[in-house]
Amino acid sequence: MPASRAADDFWELVPDDRARIKCTLCANSKENTADGVMLKSSKSSHIRTKQHRDALETFKAASTTAIPVCLPDPGGFAMMNAWQPQTNNNPMPKSTKNMIREDLFDSFVMNTDTETYLDHSGKPVLLSAGTHTLFATNLEEPDDTQVDESLLDMAIEEMTLESDGGDEMDEVMEEGMPAPDSGWKPHGSKTIFMLDLLDNLPRLRLSDDHLKAIIWVMKECGTPNVSTFSALRKVQEALTREFKLTSKPHKSALENHFYMNQPAALLALDWANPLVRKHIHIYPEVSKAVSETFHAAKWLEEIDLDELSPIKSHQIQALQLQYNVLDIQVQHGNILFSDYSPNYPVINPLRKTAQGRPMFHLRIIPWSDDVSANVSKQYNAHTNIYITNANLPHAKLSQEFFMRFCSTSSNASSSEQFVALVEDFHDQVWHDAYDCELQEKILFQVIPHFLPANNPQQSETCSHIGVNGNLRCRRDLLGGSNADAVQSTSAMIGVKDKIAQHWIDQVIAKSKSLRHELITDLSTRNIRLGDKNPKGDNRKAFKQVLLDEIAVECWNWVIWQPVDSYERLSENDPARLDIRPGDHFNVLLATRGITPHQDTPVETLHTWLLGNKKYVWHATNQPWSKEQDETFAIRLQSSCINGLTIPPPRAAYLIKYKNSLIGKHFKILQQLGTFHIRDLCSEPIFKLWKASGELGAMIWYTVIDDMNEYLHDLQILIDNLLDAWANVDPRHILTKIKLHALVHLPKDIQRFGPSVIFATESFECFNAVFCTCSILSNHLAPSRDTADSIAGMERFKHMVSDGYWMDESTGDYIRGGHQMWNFLKHNLELQRRLGWVPENEIVAGSVKHSSKKRRDTSPWRVHSNGIILSGAIPDVCQSDALWDQCEIVVAQSKDICRAGSWVFFSCADKPLAGRILKILLPVNTQGKSALVIMERFEVKDTKDKIFNMPILIWQEDCLIVDAKAILFNFNAQHDCTSSKCLIGQMEKHMVQERLETALFQKGVIHTDNDHYLLNMHAFHNIHLIRRTLPRQLIAPQHDQQNQNSFHFRHAATLLVSGPAKRAETQEKSQATRERNKAVKEALGQK
Repeated sequence: MPASRAADDFWELVPDDRARIKCTLCANSKENTADGVMLKSSKSSHIRTKQHRDALETFKAASTTAIPVCLPDPGGFAMMNAWQPQTNNNPMPKSTKNMIREDLFDSFVMNTDTETYLDHSGKPVLLSAGTHTLFATNLEEPDDTQVDESLLDMAIEEMTLESDGGDEMDEVMEEGMPAPDSGWKPHGSKTIFMLDLLDNLPRLRLSDDHLKAIIWVMKECGTPNVSTFSALRKVQEALTREFKLTSKPHKSALENHFYMNQPAALLALDWANPLVRKHIHIYPEVSKAVSETFHAAKWLEEIDLDELSPIKSHQIQALQLQYNVLDIQVQHGNILFSDYSPNYPVINPLRKTAQGRPMFHLRIIPWSDDVSANVSKQYNAHTNIYITNANLPHAKLSQEFFMRFCSTSSNASSSEQFVALVEDFHDQVWHDAYDCELQEKILFQVIPHFLPANNPQQSETCSHIGVNGNLRCRRDLLGGSNADAVQSTSAMIGVKDKIAQHWIDQVIAKSKSLRHELITDLSTRNIRLGDKNPKGDNRKAFKQVLLDEIAVECWNWVIWQPVDSYERLSENDPARLDIRPGDHFNVLLATRGITPHQDTPVETLHTWLLGNKKYVWHATNQPWSKEQDETFAIRLQSSCINGLTIPPPRAAYLIKYKNSLIGKHFKILQQLGTFHIRDLCSEPIFKLWKASGELGAMIWYTVIDDMNEYLHDLQILIDNLLDAWANVDPRHILTKIKLHALVHLPKDIQRFGPSVIFATESFECFNAVFCTCSILSNHLAPSRDTADSIAGMERFKHMVSDGYWMDESTGDYIRGGHQMWNFLKHNLELQRRLGWVPENEIVAGSVKHSSKKRRDTSPWRVHSNGIILSGAIPDVCQSDALWDQCEIVVAQSKDICRAGSWVFFSCADKPLAGRILKILLPVNTQGKSALVIMERFEVKDTKDKIFNMPILIWQEDCLIVDAKAILFNFNAQHDCTSSKCLIGQMEKHMVQERLETALFQKGVIHTDNDHYLLNMHAFHNIHLIRRTLPRQLIAPQHDQQNQNSFHFRHAATLLVSGPAKRAETQEKSQATRERNKAVKEALGQK
């Protein structure tokens, strides 16, 4: 037994001083004159002293003598006990839990006043939690159940009695970890693995106290292999260092400090993770259907070939090769190319760098925004940067598992943090990784692809002034001179760079100081200016010389800043003679792979849902009365949501807080609102709803079958929306930058793919993980604390998903034990908490039974009673065999369909629309598939004149279709406008607190069940709907046939109303300022 391990058996707390402990072994030693009392933090160093080691050897040698000592129980709590004489054949046990003597307290005296025990010397005896009946498992339950709370506090403190030394790691390795080839390596046991798991759940963060309490409870329950808290932390820190995920400190040009998890280290994990590596698309792909960013134009057509991974044109056997390039040069001389060919190097210069290793390029999507680090409503602004791997499919990037945190800071702006991020993007920098698919080391480079964010952040990313400048758009020259705009240089040219502005302010101040010193101040100015001889032009010329010298001095000063950055440059580096990206201006303006002004695509969450839809909703409900509010709420709540990926609308809540809605509410209004506002708004507003709904559905496309046709239709719908706004309020088009941004959307989709790819909702959702990490920091170094916490999560995710990492001791790439990664593979709870969605393994046509209580098992004739069936009836339906009524059937699109779902199904190779009536499965399912009784609906050849949507007409006869013939589901709404449905009292009671009340619900009472509208404003499966319907039902038309005259008419109106509106706004602003001034003066007089 190692001495360091045995030494832990001789410790007790010092009464009345919980910061100190006592080594009873040294205190009882004859050679020692000290009392053995020391600080807790000195425990590790004391154990290694010669004095303590000698005392320990003396104790072991005295094996035939009874030595009274104070020993802890297996949980680490000190307890009073006495040992029986030991012999060499009976080694000292680690635990005394089963050796408590019945006469243990016979030598103690009870003080009835203080209810404490005293030893023979009169000193109080401390009873720890280890032997107190509160925690004892082998003592009878005492009558008195009142326990002194100080004992519990002492027990918890004793549990954390750990040193700052490295002994705990050895303790865990000896006691908690099995052999290195264990199924739970590198943790060594399932217990330590589970503790590491609890500490690294992204959305269930635990504080140190939480984790200590869990460890304490586990020890008290007798859980084996439970490590101490500090030992667990050291194991975690060692593994994180081994993964090379240690956060790196940075200092910006503006002297702000922050920490970053470097993107190259994070992306290296993707190559080494089998769950991720198989989904990486190394090269762009030519595909007629565009659904990924590597299908779109920028990756296919714009990227320089040097930024793509080296391509192997074909592979042949090595035995077939006869000569290499060098052999050919020896035999035939230099290899010459045609004058019309580029000057190719004979030997790829990257071969020297590669050293036989494969080389790849990864493109990433960096995101940045300001985020509150508080969970409470109090805003605590932090600027964060996250990244995702653009080489992965969008279906993976939408999962939280693939989101990567890089940095956060409450001081450094995004422009400053991007400087640190770009360090990994340099064209001469190659990063090491292990490719688990090729089973060898590789090199890769990181290149940004585009920069998603909300509009203000994208303006900062582009060094654009934003909407307050004359040139309000970062993508074009929208705007011009405006009497209301701030007349400053930045506002006029539309440029605002936070880093550049910092140096501009300092240079201006320095220039003014030098001009005052050399020209203006009579006591310090240049001597020649004091001479009266230079006059007229000569004097002006001399002043100009001084001004030029001041300009040169200021220029030299600014290029020397920041000093530490300048000194790192080599003597011959041309960057010493000019301003530098990152040091003096936005580094993204000089970063390869991106052009910020063109690679900041229109973002759908803020531009569409929190932009256009918010404007439309405000313009609609602003004049409503309470009765109209209630009418809309009842209609909205009565909507059918089958075929929509939204929760029940909670319309009463939505109306109650109609001016405080968020993205999910506007998604509901986008897909359902148009059907319920026909008589609640004016005709221009209703047309605005229709134009907005049609365009919103097109924006949410996930797969574009024909890019040219899609862009043509999209442009028409954008034109219709802006024309509809012109009829409502034409000034919105000029003043609302989110409406103008829609003009650039077709180009973005063409270059980057469907707009859902550059939506920021997945990034915004990850802010919740950041907040839970931030609030557990002591905020002395919040950037480092958060980076370290999330680096630990990345390390755990990689290990538990069977990823490889390099063993520092051997240099080999290893992975965790099979039981560890099987735990993730078969544990749906852990998959959910890590944000991992496994491959969809459900089979089209499969069904799920109803519960046994609700299951209806009857012959076919009973199930089909009262139903008019047409078409061929399968022979299996003619017998008296029993059929189970099922609850769910899976469509070919993997949609989950139920009775009542609207679906398209295949019948005689022709798609038809219908509504599921029953899903039936024969009781004897061997070799038989489920059948579906389908209500049939006819899709009319013309669109509804009011809603501009396809019309569905109910047919009396039903069809029997195979479950595998169901294509996909969709949403349809009853045509209440044409049917003149009214609001009435339903027979359903209102529910409050899950209890039925005496109140009845109000709802829409349909006058017929024959007329429905196919919802073309829905997001779900809109691409499949448009693929299925004939072109005449989906092709958009311009609402304004003569757009030029329409635009000129509204422009002429704006020439009159615009100045009047601005004058009115100025008057209101002036009145507000005067009113505020009067209030301040009145308060000052008091």
